[in-house]
Amino acid sequence: MINRIICSENEKIVIIDNGKTQKLTSEFINQYCSNHAQIVKKHSWKTEGYGAQFRHEQSSLTNEHIDSLHAMARITGISSNGHDEIIYSVTVGDTSGVFRRSIAVEGIDNEGHILHDRQLKIFDIASNSDGRIAFSVINKNGEQNIAICKKGTSQYNEITEGISIDRNPCWDPGDPDILLFDSAPAGFYSSGQRVVYSRSIMKINLVTSELEELFANDNYDLVNPQIDDAGNIWCIRRPYKPVRNAMSLLEIFLIPYRLGVAIFRAIEFFTIKNTGKPLITSGPNPAKSQSVPEDMMYDNIRIEAQKNYKENLKYDNQFAGYIPGSWELISISKDKNITVKAKGVCTYRVISHDRFIYSNGNYLFDVTDNKKVKVSDIHFPASIIVI
Repeated sequence: MINRIICSENEKIVIIDNGKTQKLTSEFINQYCSNHAQIVKKHSWKTEGYGAQFRHEQSSLTNEHIDSLHAMARITGISSNGHDEIIYSVTVGDTSGVFRRSIAVEGIDNEGHILHDRQLKIFDIASNSDGRIAFSVINKNGEQNIAICKKGTSQYNEITEGISIDRNPCWDPGDPDILLFDSAPAGFYSSGQRVVYSRSIMKINLVTSELEELFANDNYDLVNPQIDDAGNIWCIRRPYKPVRNAMSLLEIFLIPYRLGVAIFRAIEFFTIKNTGKPLITSGPNPAKSQSVPEDMMYDNIRIEAQKNYKENLKYDNQFAGYIPGSWELISISKDKNITVKAKGVCTYRVISHDRFIYSNGNYLFDVTDNKKVKVSDIHFPASIIVI
């Protein structure tokens, strides 16, 4: 019986143990934000007081900027070696790193350092039984590859390369030298505009370096592969939408409107924070009621959360989520039969062929033999593991 579910929620590590929830913060994040605050304080004489007014160098750097830095920090991946130790990746400011800690020991001083670098962005952690750690990395050249760090060292090797976006490594439990991941090739139009194509499931043999495409569909992104105890390959299947590095004419026309909306929301946020009252008082007070976000980004995809939530209420008025129903969790058998396990899924963790944990962006569920039980209210976890 699995007692603990561990996931990430923004900058927090969330441990759910027999219905009790505990949230932890990385000491690396705390220290980074503290150091940043000291730097701001050290140079505050340049931006505060009469001297700054005289030099016209006043700045709006305040404690709220430090708070916003903390709020922008993220736990970008979590894995486990099968015991009471978890391994996780962190991004805060311009720095990313990989750390370990025991969840059996309370306190923040048990965080162990594996690696960190200002030139990298690290996420999608997956640990192997032999101590190797696989992760997705954006290197200093802007390439997004799969990398592996050996046990007991901070050195890593990027095992994929080329003009593609490689994400979500997953070790094959039946072969420690087989790694699955999803990959999206990128290309360029004759105009020079960059485009990212649909994501497919890849397999690489780390001994022979043989690379094989397992599953692909031009109409869908297939992301976050995992393997269950029966050898079935699971993934999230979502409609493919071309990603281009250029704005359409409509988007250009909408820039003033979106800037206005952003400014209004920023002003309203600080008004609610300081007075407890919204700018517009004819409706419910968002400071006193849980509001549904309108639009947000998840996995570099724009999510129309409010629209999806209203649509999902038609099918589940108790535990509706923010993810569109077209994002399906599927299982692919060895003879390539596809079974839809859940709809409206942003991330998941397969436990066995008949049990899995998943999130719809608003709630966390435990599904066993097609029976779904709500576990917790967790919003948009980056990853889920079980111990």
